[in-house]
Amino acid sequence: MEDCQRAKITGVISGTPSKIKEWQQRYNIPDRSCYNYENFDQVKNNPDIDAIYVITPNGLHHDQAIRSARAGKHVICEKPMAVNAKEAREMVDVCKKEGVKLFIGYRMH
Repeated sequence: MEDCQRAKITGVISGTPSKIKEWQQRYNIPDRSCYNYENFDQVKNNPDIDAIYVITPNGLHHDQAIRSARAGKHVICEKPMAVNAKEAREMVDVCKKEGVKLFIGYRMH
């Protein structure tokens, strides 16, 4: 995301307060765009965030992608998308229902 020409980091979601502060300083993220896993769903009220990049451990992708879609945000999910085909299908279905795009990312070195 740092090298992306058409997007920028405008928010952060983390369960680790020190990571939130570090990212906030590094990317000049305002307090209103910092979330933890308890208040994650409030991102729906933030017009500065269009998409959420899910880069947590694989077993969390399903729930976090669905939460993001239900908040009306496009989803970029690190691979593997899900731990099984059933979870992947649910992710696709929820994103379609919510009218958001689902993209599976792969880091290029």
